[in-house]
Amino acid sequence: MAVLGCAWLAAQPAPTTAQNARALEASALDVLRANFLIRLVRFVHWPESSFASQDSAVELCVMAEQPEDFARLLQREAAAASPQRRRIDVRMLRPGQPAQACHLVYALSGAELPPAKSPRYVHVVDSLSALERGGMLALVPEYTDEGRTTLRFHGRRERLRGALPLLNAQLLKLVRFPESGP
Repeated sequence: MAVLGCAWLAAQPAPTTAQNARALEASALDVLRANFLIRLVRFVHWPESSFASQDSAVELCVMAEQPEDFARLLQREAAAASPQRRRIDVRMLRPGQPAQACHLVYALSGAELPPAKSPRYVHVVDSLSALERGGMLALVPEYTDEGRTTLRFHGRRERLRGALPLLNAQLLKLVRFPESGP
């Protein structure tokens, strides 16, 4: 696995073309979130049995009432990302749809996944309150004294402990865990 440094958390999104930027009209925070999610794939190990074949893609699913805009942004960021061991395919899910075919699920605006027996996906949410209700990680914006926006992962140890897929130890060092609880 590649080494993950603290600079990763303050990284700016990969440059997009002017055409993509105009077509997307996405907020800078959405672009930053999309970039983080694409990078997150590099720091997760899924068992080979999670994939149908050697060249199967990592399925990154966006769950929201209306996931289309963010999913399109993720598709563009995935296409522009440097090559990885597996390509990343982005799918859209509406709340209540099963996520079993997904490898990573990003739930926006409080969308909740149906309960799953031993999920094989990484479940990321977009706020600390959503993390309290479910999810393994929350991708939360933080604002620096210099006026910059960064993102930070917050996690729940009890949901990550013993879970497959496995998060890279370098990533786990950067995740903030609540003071109380397991």
